[in-house]
Order: sequence, then structure tokens, then C-alpha cells
Amino acid sequence: MLYYLICFICIYYALAYNQINSNSNTPMELNYTAWQDKRIMFMYAHIDDMEMSSGGLFSYLIKQNITIGSNIYLTILTNSNKGCGNPDICGNSTTDEIAEIRQSEQENVASIYGIPGCNILYLPYDDCMLKYSNSEEINKQLITIIRDKQPHVMFTWEGCLQWDELIPSVGWGDLDYHPDHQISGSLTLDATWGSHLDRLYPNPDPNVSVSAWKVEELYYWSYSSVISPTHYVDITGQASITKTEAFLEMYSQYQDPNSIIDLIVYVGHALGEQVGLPSGSMAEAYTYVLW
Repeated sequence: MLYYLICFICIYYALAYNQINSNSNTPMELNYTAWQDKRIMFMYAHIDDMEMSSGGLFSYLIKQNITIGSNIYLTILTNSNKGCGNPDICGNSTTDEIAEIRQSEQENVASIYGIPGCNILYLPYDDCMLKYSNSEEINKQLITIIRDKQPHVMFTWEGCLQWDELIPSVGWGDLDYHPDHQISGSLTLDATWGSHLDRLYPNPDPNVSVSAWKVEELYYWSYSSVISPTHYVDITGQASITKTEAFLEMYSQYQDPNSIIDLIVYVGHALGEQVGLPSGSMAEAYTYVLW
């Protein structure tokens, strides 16, 4: 009992500290150069979530030799089998065929960044149905993945939205609402915390060498004007170009390439302005969660 009380106190003060910092109007530049040779995992709901949230950061990590592609992992919680933005490619496809198309696109994108295909981990849950799947089983799967790959730094969706701050004139899109997005962030937070408890799902997979792993840093992707980021990455210039080129490999998700280019530029400029960069700058923004 004392152990759990101590854990609760530590988490309380950690969250309180982050709440104080999240209320600050001066987000800090993300010190990703400190991650030299560390393992980094992006745990998102769908294929293409990582490219939109962190494509510029990816570019820096690889091109500045902060880490190598084999130290970067993508964990995708759904099979992304409902998303088709280009009827010419997937309009007549079954959901199973859409899942195959999108996985192929994801692996093409990973190759641009030098990430081996074996570092992309797909969970089998249907697109749009993550919220209605077995959360305990997902928790066990994610904890097993974290213990197996042993990431030092993790990124995921914002899992705790402030619905009272939703801007009525913008509507759902202001928070990029999707039930998979929000639940994947919540599931990732739970698994990131639970992975360090050796008595929680002890040895569920004999191929996993450790029974506990503590992630050093977890970040939510801050993608909206109503989410206050604590950190940012300036992706103005080549990083944003690489991000755009990578996202354009998702051919099944658009008909007009300019729509994707415009979206990336719009979001990048909006986040750049929010974190206080000079006019015309582009940013990716994140909220530090723990530890």
C-alpha cells in the first residue's frame, strides 16, 4: 500500500509541475539533441498520424545524426482500414484492401526516413473502433511492446481534451476530433505508466527480456490553438519540405497534392505563431506529460 501511495504522490507532483509549465505563455524549444542514440517511439492511432505530427522532428533526428532509423519505432493502434481520400486508388476497395494499401504507404514513408519496416508495429484493431475494443487487452499489448523495444522517449495524441474550450465557430475540427485519436492517447499514457510495474502483466511474452521499463519522457502532440504546448520544434525550411514529401507518399489519402501541402503549411504556420516564432515560421508543438 505504501508503494502505491508513494507512486501517487510522485505522479501528483509531476502533474502539478507540468500543469504550472503548461500554463506558461513561453513554450520552450524541444531539446531533441539530448536524445543522442536514444530509442524513440511514436504511438498513434492511424497510419499518417506520425507524419503530420512529427515529420519535421523526424527529419532532424535522422539528418542531424541524433539517432539512427533503427532506434525509431512506430506503433499504430489500428489497421487504418476506413480511411480513403482518393476514390481512384481505394474507392472500390474492401476494408482489408485499404489496410494493405495504407500499410504499404506507411512503409514507403518509413524508408524516406531510414526506418526499417520491422520497426513499424501494427495492432489489429479496426479504424474508428478502438474505443469499443478490449482496453485491458490493448493495455497488455502496449506494455509488452514498450518493455520489448525499451523506448526512452515517446509521443502520442492528446488524450485529455478540454471540451469546454472547443471553439464553436470551428467545430469538431478545432480539436481534430476522432474517437481513435483521443483514446489512443489515453491508452498510451496508461501503458507508459504501467510498463514500469514488474507485477503488472509479468512475463506475458517469453521473448521479451525485461519485466519492467520506465520511459523517460512522454509528449502529447499539440495540434490546436486550444491546446497549450510546452515545447516546439522549428521546422521552417528543409524539415518542412521533407515532412511534406513524406506525407505525399500517402496517395490513398488525397486527390489533389496541393490540399496536403496547404494543410501542412497552414498547421505549421498556426503552431509557429502560437509558440511565438517569427511571422512565416513553421513549427511542430508538443505538451510534456512525464516523468
